[in-house]
Amino acid sequence: MTLNISEESVSVPTGANGSLITYFDQALRSRLSKGTALLRFAVVALDPTEYHCELGLLTAASREHQREESIFRFERRPNENADKFNSIVLVPTGIGAKIGGHAGDATAIIQLFSQICDLVVTHPNVVNASDINESPANSLYVEGSVICRLLMGTAGLQPVRANRQLVIIDPHADPMFVTSAVNAVNAARSTYGIDCRRIVKLDPPIKLRSRYSGSGRAVGEIDNLEYLYRMLAEFRDEYDAVALSSVINVPVEYHQQYFDNRGAMVNPWGGVEAMLTHAISSTFNWIYSEKSADPGDCLKNETNYGAIPCLFQRAVLRQMSRMLTASGPLPPSTMSTATR
Repeated sequence: MTLNISEESVSVPTGANGSLITYFDQALRSRLSKGTALLRFAVVALDPTEYHCELGLLTAASREHQREESIFRFERRPNENADKFNSIVLVPTGIGAKIGGHAGDATAIIQLFSQICDLVVTHPNVVNASDINESPANSLYVEGSVICRLLMGTAGLQPVRANRQLVIIDPHADPMFVTSAVNAVNAARSTYGIDCRRIVKLDPPIKLRSRYSGSGRAVGEIDNLEYLYRMLAEFRDEYDAVALSSVINVPVEYHQQYFDNRGAMVNPWGGVEAMLTHAISSTFNWIYSEKSADPGDCLKNETNYGAIPCLFQRAVLRQMSRMLTASGPLPPSTMSTATR
């Protein structure tokens, strides 16, 4: 079984008659090879003759992991419920959004929305600020691609009381990254009372590589997904939500450039994180999210607190305990972290 995720650029002729959603669906189906599914779609430029598009693609040799449903599928809901004033706050990942393009800097916006709405639906790119997550009490927290399916009418959301959690950790050249992830889980068990049934170390690890597309979007490539998918299937009856801590390879110079550019540079890690979350959400029909990690020493329970402040995993574990499951075609929830 071979599983990988990649990004491609294509051009689609203009001149659609009727729905653009249907037009793009039909135009792209014929371009995808057997075993390749469309995960993400962006029109990055338009001229008089062509739509210039960028595609996130999942290639799966096994039919078991091939996505059957098109991301362009639209189902108009037959009923309307106007009892509550609901809103959605959505900030796309990897495009350098002025608000929300970095570490949870759209939190103030969702706090404002929460004061004027009965219910706010949002996702990690809006409210995960490294180790801090200040989601309002009247917000629903889901993975970004699930919001797309919610708006397209192919999924619904169902609040949960608590989730059983599975933590999956990639190996790292520096073992402190791994022990820090364990510290964060043990601290979350003690302080949040999370129900973490198992911690699994992946071997071989996932390979995530970050890059920029031709339009300047943060994207990437992902390989070695086979063992991760096998673990998710093997322990399926033990969890409702998954936290995945992975290593993202970026050019060394990006680290300093990103912090020196004072927000002018597109976050190079977010795009490939989103590609991974979309892939697992669509393959397993789970809700999925992401965040990042850093080093510490492996401790137990109450002694963990001082060792994890730079891990950036606390926000993920906190929200994952109450992350929504989806009704209809989507069962449990999943979350991810990524080591930068």
